[in-house]
Amino acid sequence: MAYGKTGKSSKRERLKSAVEHHYGKLKILREKREQFLKAAAGTLYPHADSSDARHDILNLMRQAAEAQTLSLAANRPRVLATARSLERMGFAEHYQNAVNAYSKSMHLEECLQSCARNAFYSLGIAKVYMADSTAVEIEADEWM
Repeated sequence: MAYGKTGKSSKRERLKSAVEHHYGKLKILREKREQFLKAAAGTLYPHADSSDARHDILNLMRQAAEAQTLSLAANRPRVLATARSLERMGFAEHYQNAVNAYSKSMHLEECLQSCARNAFYSLGIAKVYMADSTAVEIEADEWM
């Protein structure tokens, strides 16, 4: 498709005016986001002037985020494994101890706290991955 000089320049002008128009329309959203981030960061925000920094004694937004984080993910979750039959109770207890030890070694509480903290400001996503593992063998000894 061949354009003449007037065709390209008119399309560029239309694109330029459209970008400027939509950029101006979204200005209020950018300003609101900056205000939220400034309130969350408090005196640590780089563009906070000194007059605001003196009046920002308590950062309530950060305190609310930390309170929500602690209420949702205060500690490392623990697993309780039970069995319906008596012969599998030993395996259930062994499995429970193994999963609890594994969650301790992978610092599961830190991942959950990070997810809860992100959920306060926008969206918290926790990714769960289950890799291939060997088959589970049930031992004959019920007391292990």
